[in-house]
Amino acid sequence: MSDYQAVINEYNEQASSYTDYTSLPCGVLETQLMTNALGNCEGLKVLDLGGGSGLRARQVIELGASSVDVVDLSPEMMRVGKDIEESLGRNKIKWVEADLSQSIQHLQLGEYDLVMANWLFDHATSEKVLEKMWENVVTHIKPGGRFVGVRSGDPRSLVFSTGKYGISYKDLEDIPGGIKLRYVMHVEPPIEFEGTPMEIMYSGSTKMHEKFGLEDVRTERYEDTEIIKNGDPDYWKMFLDNPGMAVNNLGILYQRMGLEWARDNIAAFGGDPNRMVLWGQSSGAALTDAQNLAFPDDPIVQGLIQQSGSVLVPVGEELVTEDPTHSNFTLVARGAGVPHTRAPSSLNA
Repeated sequence: MSDYQAVINEYNEQASSYTDYTSLPCGVLETQLMTNALGNCEGLKVLDLGGGSGLRARQVIELGASSVDVVDLSPEMMRVGKDIEESLGRNKIKWVEADLSQSIQHLQLGEYDLVMANWLFDHATSEKVLEKMWENVVTHIKPGGRFVGVRSGDPRSLVFSTGKYGISYKDLEDIPGGIKLRYVMHVEPPIEFEGTPMEIMYSGSTKMHEKFGLEDVRTERYEDTEIIKNGDPDYWKMFLDNPGMAVNNLGILYQRMGLEWARDNIAAFGGDPNRMVLWGQSSGAALTDAQNLAFPDDPIVQGLIQQSGSVLVPVGEELVTEDPTHSNFTLVARGAGVPHTRAPSSLNA
């Protein structure tokens, strides 16, 4: 019997009500954060670990993904998802039952353009189990692929004590490395599950990501969602003061692996590995720059084209720096031999 049998039973018994989560304020916010993180999924092959009834699997299909493999330990949650897909007349989601606290290499799933794990890590009963879950993530990301996932914020946040946004936590108990608790989802009727979020995750630490080679950990900005931008600022203040969840979007190391693959194989397509150029626009330009900074002695490419962005781009207080006076450009210009001048003059030099 699985160590998670109690959790399996809870999800099985309440599976039909779980899909109502997306109608709650926090569910709407999560959907919009995920949309921003996922972007255009046209043609992508996706793995959804702990995907349950397929809430996010259906979302990536709607964003253009060609197929999704959902892996979950609750057969009843997946049955609900199968029924929904059948009602939609689609056959793009495959359902696989497995315990993600253990290795899933025996499933021989292969590699994916995108791997998701939404709330999965909140069921890791120890850091050792958490590491096994992360192994299942990274071993299935193809070179050049990426990971997107939802994690819990501080379980002791006021956000979770009031249930204001549709979810509350109760019966909190300290355990080694984290907190054991009961999630309450305020749908009709309310449903609840056991969770064990680890501090290394809910604290926002990137230690676990970096341990498994996932760099460029980017947290989606809540202010970029429609529900926050167009909503009541007073209503969302408590959440923004101490957010109850975060959506992370990772991938710089796998971009590097993609470059390595291109270098090793471009000749077969008539290209020259010694004349490769890396191009990116906006946030892609920042990632292009990040590759150069991360691997200065071996950038692989011979040229970089950064259109409308760099790692120092002044687009928000949460990023590396703000530069309203363009002084970063002045510093670079001075290093290139342009005399010290005011920023506008440097731009015209």
